[in-house]
Amino acid sequence: MPTANGLVLVAVTSHATHMTAILSPLVEAVIAKIFAVEDQDVVRSLIEEQCGDNLPLTNKGGSDRIRLAVLKLTKGDSNELLTYISLAQTDWRDLLVAADFAHDTGAHLLWAKEILG
Repeated sequence: MPTANGLVLVAVTSHATHMTAILSPLVEAVIAKIFAVEDQDVVRSLIEEQCGDNLPLTNKGGSDRIRLAVLKLTKGDSNELLTYISLAQTDWRDLLVAADFAHDTGAHLLWAKEILG
């Protein structure tokens, strides 16, 4: 079972049975930048498997915006990851609003650019 910060992370299972997109280089870079090295494998796995094209009402290839919203809201805290993945699975539009990515379809790219320097 994957762990982060000594805690066992239980993957959110709703909507996880469909195929999902692999992580883009941008999402990979943000994960590497904001999460502790020991948490990165778990974060990558959960984001890839639980938060992608398998979300309700999403288009193929549109998952970076949602994935980056999850990452932004966690602020690098792996203990918050499942909370925001669950929100994405319930209604990813609420997630985009919470991350300030709702009204500008490029806001996630600007945020990632800021984070990555």
